[in-house]
Amino acid sequence: IGGSVFWADLDAVDGVDLLYPGSQDSEQFGSILDLRVGLISELSDDRSLEAMLLYNRFDMTHDVTYNDWRWIEDLGNSIIDTRMERNLDRSRTWGVHLGYVVPIGSDGWRLGGIMTGNWVSHPKIPNYELMNIPRDPGNSWAYNIGLGFSRSEKLSVVGIDFIYEPILSNTWADAAERIETPIGRIILPGGKTVENDFQFSNYLLRLGFTSQENERFGIQFGLQVRSIGYKLVQNNYVQEFRRKQRERWQEWTASFGLILNLQELQVKYQGRWTTGTGQPGVSLNATLESAGDSRGFQSIIVAPSGSLTLLDAHVITHRITVSIPITSWSSK
Repeated sequence: IGGSVFWADLDAVDGVDLLYPGSQDSEQFGSILDLRVGLISELSDDRSLEAMLLYNRFDMTHDVTYNDWRWIEDLGNSIIDTRMERNLDRSRTWGVHLGYVVPIGSDGWRLGGIMTGNWVSHPKIPNYELMNIPRDPGNSWAYNIGLGFSRSEKLSVVGIDFIYEPILSNTWADAAERIETPIGRIILPGGKTVENDFQFSNYLLRLGFTSQENERFGIQFGLQVRSIGYKLVQNNYVQEFRRKQRERWQEWTASFGLILNLQELQVKYQGRWTTGTGQPGVSLNATLESAGDSRGFQSIIVAPSGSLTLLDAHVITHRITVSIPITSWSSK
């Protein structure tokens, strides 16, 4: 049985700036706290059981700066207004994980299963420009059900895993003041102005093989296929409309490894290539809106939001590990 406490002070989280397309600058600051307690039990007949409980608290603040271009008709010139938006990103996660492994027959086959559940509370979610989805609080439920087989024979091991990930998420935005809808319905302060329901159905398939040709040299191969799909149902109570959106894509990761055992150390190389994913953004087809002000002239505002796009991205990773056993030193 064991436990862990992890805390970090964060100045930035990678990729957050991509969620604010059209922004000029973004400053991030916050912290993360992670508490875990786990148990691993080696049972009879070469069986094993594992269990874990966790709590995670994530607190971040995003100060995002925009430059808004406006055309002033009376002046016959354009001006740029700079504005800063503060977005809070808060989440609280409670989770439980169970795992069980049992041998099958006497030929080296083993069967394993996992079950994981996470409940996430979102006291505050940033109003990302990406997909133009305003959100305030919300709740998410994520589950993980997996089954795997492996076989060990002399110096080689082969394995296959299949995992299904259903996820449900409900978020909404609250009215800060009294709002009257186009059909005359009144939304009081604190009432919902928009509600988003996400339903994810993800699949993960992994294949792996490792072979130790002799005591000095080994080779590894791996393949992972991740299928991500979701359905969004959004109800906008201010504009009185409802929209549905479905998205699905596959991410492929292939890996290759070499193991070299020398007298005093072990050298490992692993190469990984991921494709099928993308860099999120919005299209550049801006829309124009006219808005009057107290002086009676018209301003043209270019809206920063647009339809969702994914730019193709490939990730190649190389990792070299050198291990020096301490026991070989002490034996001398």
